[in-house]
Amino acid sequence: MDGFLVIIWDQLACDRERVYALSCRVNPGNSSSEEVYMKSLIVAVLVAAFAFTLSAQEKKAPGEHSMTGCLQKGSAPNSYMLDNVEGNGPKTIGVVSSAANLAPHVGHKIEVTGVAVPATEAETDKSVPKAPHYMKLSGIKMVSTTCP
Repeated sequence: MDGFLVIIWDQLACDRERVYALSCRVNPGNSSSEEVYMKSLIVAVLVAAFAFTLSAQEKKAPGEHSMTGCLQKGSAPNSYMLDNVEGNGPKTIGVVSSAANLAPHVGHKIEVTGVAVPATEAETDKSVPKAPHYMKLSGIKMVSTTCP
């Protein structure tokens, strides 16, 4: 495959006015500065396109994030919610699931880490408290034993 790419690059570099023409012959031992420039340009464009595609894919995947607020017991058994959430985002979070035991932290100010859950998915479980934002928690950290 490497040899194929070199041949394509050599053919592209042979005619700088018509880059799309792939029919000319290039002497592999004769490398001009125009050929080097053209090859460098093509490599730079390919690297930029790859980086852009990679960053676009990363944005689509749901990412872990952290939020801080007061842990409260929900109305259903073993259900929890975070209220008085700090920041500009939602002020209440419905906890869909948690890897950590939340019961000892009710009434505490905690920082939760996890991934967002779409409302349509979270609201199918009637035990999850209604909220504008839902999360599956992967971890918690106690900030304070009291809440404001």
